[in-house]
Amino acid sequence: MKRYLLSLLLFALCMLVTAAGAATIVGPGYDRHVVIVPPGSTGIFPVSVGGLENAEAVYFNLTFDNTLLSVENVSANNTIPGSTVEPNIDNTTGWVQVAVTNTEGITVNETWPLTPLVDITFRATENEGESTVAFAETPAYSLGFEPVDFDLIYEGSIAVRNPSTVQAPSGTLSYGQPDTFSVGVNNVTDATEIWFELMYDGSYLIVDDIVPVLSGAVITDAYAMNGVHPYELQEFGLEAVPEEVRQNLQQHPGSNYMWVELEIPGGLTVTDYTEIVDITFRPTNLTGTSEIITYASWDVGEEWHSFDLEIPGQIVTNGGGSYPSLGEFRAPSATIDAGSQKVLPIMVRSLNNADSAFFWAKWNSTIINVTSLSLNATAQNAGVTLDSWWSYSYTYEPTGYLHAYLGNMSSLNTASWTPVLDLTVKANATGQTPVNISGSVYMDPRENVTIMYPAASIENGVISVIVPEKADLRGTLVDPVRYVKKYADGSLHFTQTMVIENIGVKTVTEAFEIQAEFGSRKEPFTIEDDIAPGANITYHMTMNIVPGYGETDVVITNQGYERWYDVTTGGDISVGDYTIGLGIDVNDTVDEINEENNHIETQAEITYPDLIPVWSMEFVSGIPSSNTTLLGTSLTPGTWEVTFGAKNIGNVSAVPTTLNYTVNGGVPTVYTVPALGPGESWNQTITINVGRAVNAYRVEVNANRTEEVETNYGNNVDEKSIGSVNPVTVVLPKVSGEAGKDIPVAIVISNIS
Repeated sequence: MKRYLLSLLLFALCMLVTAAGAATIVGPGYDRHVVIVPPGSTGIFPVSVGGLENAEAVYFNLTFDNTLLSVENVSANNTIPGSTVEPNIDNTTGWVQVAVTNTEGITVNETWPLTPLVDITFRATENEGESTVAFAETPAYSLGFEPVDFDLIYEGSIAVRNPSTVQAPSGTLSYGQPDTFSVGVNNVTDATEIWFELMYDGSYLIVDDIVPVLSGAVITDAYAMNGVHPYELQEFGLEAVPEEVRQNLQQHPGSNYMWVELEIPGGLTVTDYTEIVDITFRPTNLTGTSEIITYASWDVGEEWHSFDLEIPGQIVTNGGGSYPSLGEFRAPSATIDAGSQKVLPIMVRSLNNADSAFFWAKWNSTIINVTSLSLNATAQNAGVTLDSWWSYSYTYEPTGYLHAYLGNMSSLNTASWTPVLDLTVKANATGQTPVNISGSVYMDPRENVTIMYPAASIENGVISVIVPEKADLRGTLVDPVRYVKKYADGSLHFTQTMVIENIGVKTVTEAFEIQAEFGSRKEPFTIEDDIAPGANITYHMTMNIVPGYGETDVVITNQGYERWYDVTTGGDISVGDYTIGLGIDVNDTVDEINEENNHIETQAEITYPDLIPVWSMEFVSGIPSSNTTLLGTSLTPGTWEVTFGAKNIGNVSAVPTTLNYTVNGGVPTVYTVPALGPGESWNQTITINVGRAVNAYRVEVNANRTEEVETNYGNNVDEKSIGSVNPVTVVLPKVSGEAGKDIPVAIVISNIS
């Protein structure tokens, strides 16, 4: 079919290109297919023209292969009235000269196919071959009694051979009785594969089987689509149409089709009509005639050939049958609580051991979603397979769609309603949505042959989403903890505030269990408070994890709608990232609207503080720096104010620590640094004199290292070497005078070494 459509498309494109308003002439046998004349017979083929207006005459010479063809006659085609033809035929050399005159003028448009001007009768010899029918010289026409050459010239071609032929089935069906009719071929050589498609009218005919009858031939793929599919009723689903209406529906042309791929391992060469495939038809309830249109091709190895002739068929039926349907489908119906989900089945009945089935369903996606699909256990146990499925929706419409294919169904007992697919349906919003279903059932009468039947009946479903009379507990972490300090003794101490609220419509009166989670550690607590709809209770959970601690202790205090839980337990937890979580109603004691919102968590890092020394200097007095040029790293000599101290650049607080301040390696001056939160600093200010001598200053934070553990000890010390060893001082006196007069100035240079 694809090959045929491609050829047709290329032909149409050629027509568009050559019909551009130019004067055009086309020779005999110009066609998208090869024009064929059987040996010893005759054929009449036109010379056609286009794009002429009031031409007085047309002149052309044609040549042909005289071993294959001869010209018997040239006559005017009656499409253009008033033409007179004067031919000069020479079959000995294979040419014909034609002059056409018309006193009324020859006027034809450029529309393809072009207008026939003359008809030439060719007779084929007994030889086989293909002859080009070419214009020997540039053909011309007369306009104003002046010769004008044609702009576009297309030669033709005529093949002398018996045409390869495929013939569609024909016959008559008796009242209520099936019968078998054949597809046959003729004049093919070494055909290793034959492909054909038949278009039939499903209003009158049903295809039940496709059988190869050619010896050694094998069907590699065959399919037939039965049933009436009126476009105007597709929105409702044909199965929903009343029986009396359905039984009298007329099919749209081309809606029913079948295709067959027939492999012939030994090759097929025939010169007489030969049957290759039998097709079993049976009548519907209607009396009438179905035209059978065929499209076909054949291969010799990898070489593709189109059939020269595709002969349609015709089957007359006297009715007496029934609508071609099989099986019953039922969509799910249910009531679902808002925020919850439920597993609902698609069911079938009376499939009569069908081999496979296709299901299609749709619903309002603002009300529900299908989150997953699986085979029902009954179908699984019967060996049914879920071959493929997909669910989707579009942004421009609130509709969800489901498609699913089931295979290997022949062992499934469908004498009564039988579940085959389980849909997990999630309720999105309150309301009601229809679940419309449709589909097809497939029988495989033999290997590689599949026959499709529409479902005999369907039952659409309705799903309602309601707000149930239930509670709904939900938790919130207030200002989630991001960092937890690990102390020098290995212990952890932190507080996380949690709010549990009832967003449902029923008061929680039963006791339920919550679970505080820290990493892999879980501590359960029983909540005995009643929580009315819209109410909440705040819980402050203080966790103390101490290495070597014995049994877990829990101290509970409360005030109004707040509760304080102080938990002390054992454990040694390493630094790193951990999860802090809260599980609510972990044993599902409370019947809730939504069980999916009962757990919350956050990520926290267990870490240490990080203390670094602080050092800054500010010049107080001495030689003005504006009069001093400093070389190297020296400072201006004089008095300086020094600020030193400690800063916590970590993410958790530090306890009080010790800072050592040392000059020239002497006995350190010890300072106590208070507790520092993240980003906080402590400073001490002193004054020092900077002269020629270089002094070494050292500041070390967390000097004892027993008071606090840090992430990085490598940044705890800052050492400075401070002196004024290379300055040259130039002192310029104040000078006053008049412009244009010389004044002596004394310049003093000191600190020269």
